[in-house]
Amino acid sequence: MDRPIVGTYWQPAVGLTDDQALESLQQVIGHVMGVHAFSWWPNTERLPLTARRYLWEAVADVLLASGKHVDIMLEFVADDLPVNVLADASGLKDITLASGPEALQT
Repeated sequence: MDRPIVGTYWQPAVGLTDDQALESLQQVIGHVMGVHAFSWWPNTERLPLTARRYLWEAVADVLLASGKHVDIMLEFVADDLPVNVLADASGLKDITLASGPEALQT
């Protein structure tokens, strides 16, 4: 069924490697309307977003290549500390700006 107003959010499933997470994004990219960005590894241990920089740079590249406007929302920061929200926001800005001049809106 093709309904342009119906979509999904995507986030990497807990425990997936970066490559497995990217494969899961590729499978649904046509329906993705938003992305939840966080860094859990190897299971539910919360790390700074930049600890999985390769993953998030690759996600940004996939989103840019899709040509769609997709919001990226921060979620689950380390230790639930407000200062870590700011650090992850800064890291996400760096990651998306590194993806090219048409950087994603964060």
